[in-house]
Amino acid sequence: MNKKERDRQGQEQDAQVQAVLSELKVTTPIRLKHKRPPTWWELFIHRCYQFAFSCQKLWNRVVKNEAQGIIVVILIISLIGLVNIFSATYAAASSSGNIFSRQAIVQMISLVLGVIVAYSMYKFKYSHLKSRKWQAWIAGIIFVLLIAVLGGGTVVNGARRWFQIAGVSIQPSEFAKLASIVWTAMWVNKWRETHDKMEFGHFAPWKCLRRWSIRQKLPVLSPDLCIFLVPIAYAVATIIEPDMGTAVLIFMVSLVVFCMGGLDKSQLKGIGIAILVMAVAVGIAIWLSPYRAERVQSWYDPWSHARDLGYQTVQGLIAIGSGGFFGEGIGHGTAKFFYLPEAHTDFAFAVWAQETGFIGSIFLVGLFLLFTFLGLQIAKNARDYFGALLAVGCTFLISFQAFFNMLMVNGMLPVTGVPLPFISYGGSSLLVNFAAIGLLLNIARRSALTKSGVGTKARSKQNQQSLREETQSRFKPQKLSEPQVEEK
Repeated sequence: MNKKERDRQGQEQDAQVQAVLSELKVTTPIRLKHKRPPTWWELFIHRCYQFAFSCQKLWNRVVKNEAQGIIVVILIISLIGLVNIFSATYAAASSSGNIFSRQAIVQMISLVLGVIVAYSMYKFKYSHLKSRKWQAWIAGIIFVLLIAVLGGGTVVNGARRWFQIAGVSIQPSEFAKLASIVWTAMWVNKWRETHDKMEFGHFAPWKCLRRWSIRQKLPVLSPDLCIFLVPIAYAVATIIEPDMGTAVLIFMVSLVVFCMGGLDKSQLKGIGIAILVMAVAVGIAIWLSPYRAERVQSWYDPWSHARDLGYQTVQGLIAIGSGGFFGEGIGHGTAKFFYLPEAHTDFAFAVWAQETGFIGSIFLVGLFLLFTFLGLQIAKNARDYFGALLAVGCTFLISFQAFFNMLMVNGMLPVTGVPLPFISYGGSSLLVNFAAIGLLLNIARRSALTKSGVGTKARSKQNQQSLREETQSRFKPQKLSEPQVEEK
């Protein structure tokens, strides 16, 4: 039955009803609207709404606050990462006669160490990070490691980014991501203690140099330059490795934390100029480096370079497209059989998309979006401004990495060395991400304690007084009431 026949049948039914009403001498005209049967897409939307409502009810039963929500989300993503790495490396492991590959075993060990690091950061009093001594030691150690890796690091795929110690690879640029967030949050918090909002013009380089020339001090000791000096130094050292993706990530996350200091519309122009200068610097770096120029060329037109420069991008797109709507099944993907390079690291998302399809990809994207929402809620409810800055930085550190990697695998960004958090293989990245999760949970925990009044003197006195009154009311003997005599 097509649409015209349904409408004609509905009009005939309305006419019959009107005839019956006229026989009953009903003078008021009644207009009846024929309810047509729902179409397939209306039923689909209705079923999706019912499914979302059921998921919300289940989520509210399991999760009571944002911290528990983040634990559940990270646990699910980490389990997905373990399964994905096992599947991506199964072909290489089975060819050598093993069930578990070396990468899968190392990822399990790194996951256990990451949980220990997260618990340590959870118990750590994050207000100690406001100290300049802590910040100076952290910044100095990481910068020395970034410089040392340029001279004594291991070269992998033309990049010198790792230290090889007892068979274990350590990537210092991963630790620079979290260190730059903590550094920027410390200096922005220090500025906001004496000012209502950030003044971008106060941090202009020419003004900083002019004040430095007047004060005759080193630029490192100038508070105007300190807020930008360390993240830019990290980014420059990372570009030399070369690792353009990590350098851009360090700069962007630090810029987001800086913008949290409060900027008006006129000061946003200065931020736009800074981003433009950074874009020009990135363009010059690409022009001077044949390695980066080849990456950009293969990103612009990967199908014309499907056999050489764009091979990895093309194979990633083929893997994603072959997954379809429901995927080929976990463990049944074909891209990992030596078709897709780096299937367990940078292109782990392509393996997951091929084996779980569009449904699994949307599920993973939804998990990272939910994590971003919960992290920003923790930042909103933080008990102090420094904690809010740290929470925003840690949240966007993981979210930016996730969406950069997904866009890169889908061919929307050039191929860079940005891993997919908790899913791509990499011990250093996993430890840093778990440290950021531990800081987030620490901020949420201390905010909840402050809101409930635990640890404050006023609350403790009130608890002691209420406990004393309750004890006296229970064990103090009650006086017998005298019988009342009615007056005549």
